[in-house]
Amino acid sequence: MTIEPSTEPNSDVDVGPSADVDAASRFFVEAFADENRRNPYPLYQRMRDLGPIVSTGSNMHLAFGHDACWSMVRNPRGSSDERRGSNHQREALTDPRLAKAMDKRPSLVFLDPPDHTRLRALVAGAFTARRIDALRDDIGTVANRLVGELAADAGEGAPIDVIERFAYPLPITVICRMLGIPTADHDRFRHWSLAITKSVDPGILRSADDEEAIERATAELNEYTAELLRDRRINPADDLLSDLIAQTDGDDHLLDDELIDLVVLLLVAGHETTVNLIGNGLSALFEHRDEMRIWQQHPEIGATAVDELLRYDSPLQMVLRIALDDMRIADTRIEAGDEVILMLGAANRDPELFTEPDGLDLRRHNAGRHIAFGGGIHHCLGASLARAEGAIAIDTLLRRFPDIAPAGPATLRGTFNLRGLEHLPVTLG
Repeated sequence: MTIEPSTEPNSDVDVGPSADVDAASRFFVEAFADENRRNPYPLYQRMRDLGPIVSTGSNMHLAFGHDACWSMVRNPRGSSDERRGSNHQREALTDPRLAKAMDKRPSLVFLDPPDHTRLRALVAGAFTARRIDALRDDIGTVANRLVGELAADAGEGAPIDVIERFAYPLPITVICRMLGIPTADHDRFRHWSLAITKSVDPGILRSADDEEAIERATAELNEYTAELLRDRRINPADDLLSDLIAQTDGDDHLLDDELIDLVVLLLVAGHETTVNLIGNGLSALFEHRDEMRIWQQHPEIGATAVDELLRYDSPLQMVLRIALDDMRIADTRIEAGDEVILMLGAANRDPELFTEPDGLDLRRHNAGRHIAFGGGIHHCLGASLARAEGAIAIDTLLRRFPDIAPAGPATLRGTFNLRGLEHLPVTLG
């Protein structure tokens, strides 16, 4: 993703006043500043005051309004493959790393039809609502085991890191069980996943060491997954990996490279966003104790409450779309090849749709209109699983520890796009 655009205006593109162009061009520099990483929402509001879409004048546009993001995320002529962007193609001419990446087949979330249509259909055959419903008991069992372990340590009086001890192990345990990954290997997956998540951030945030760690973790995880596939072909089991191997559509089936890419995607996407949902959600509830009490008194609101938490502090802050045709979005002219960065976190705080968007209201009637899970053909396959995990996890924690409270400042993760906490110390009451 290009994040350092030129400030020179392009006369062929309709842009706002030069001040707006300058603001758009400086946006990522400001967004990466510590105070805005801790709380990006005032910055998003200032940008949205300039318009629902603000253009840099160099084939890039930033969408901050809900309608603009929703329109583009569902537009069939909006590509998720950054290789089709004019900026990306220009930079690949002089950047060997980008040029090499242009030859690699992207994973499912960055594919366009017809390749995306084919893979999504095959994966959806294994990732069914029935499987997710069957997992609810497993999620509850894992959550209860983890809170039992927390309770056993609570008597010592020292603060407990609820991310390390609860928010992380719950979704990683669930997704590994789904895939049929041995319990003994869970820590290895955590190591790989922490490295790979850096790859979804803009390049300006990644050091040479990060790039090396991403490449190494990806290679190790691919090799591990290939071994799992070889075993499952000989010894199929009652797990998602075996189901993916068995998925066919006529003569079509998932190739080994596609299976490996999907397992890596499911591992990272299947737990990283849920870790952030639980951690961000708890942090929001600590700041709004009245809302936390409402959940404790009315646990039946869990599903709606989770949507409000997703809206309030989105685990995924942005996605990219490339315009395949000339189009207009929110009265802004977008040319074929232009990059449109959809700021999901900003869209979910848009006052045009959400009343008092900076407030937390667990009974908000339209909380489900957030776009934390994207939309259109790329709507998150695991959205129902993430909602179930978030609701069960937070409800279990609040019931077992009704007086849970922060015991010190939270530590933000080093990633920007995947917004979440690395540490959240608490006392259990």
